[in-house]
Amino acid sequence: MNNDTTLMNTAADTLTIGGVLAFIMKFTPLITALVLTTALVLNIMRIYDWFKTKNNAYTNKKKRN
Repeated sequence: MNNDTTLMNTAADTLTIGGVLAFIMKFTPLITALVLTTALVLNIMRIYDWFKTKNNAYTNKKKRN
């Protein structure tokens, strides 16, 4: 895991928690929607990177055999 991935994971987790708390506290709907949308995008990017890494590991393992 490199520093960029760790930073993205931390940002995604923080924004997700912040967005949920902002929703619970009935904060400004526009800001809450923007925070939750940003968190969603970062989480989708994290899942995409995870599948890409998993696929690369499988491909490299297959090439060795």
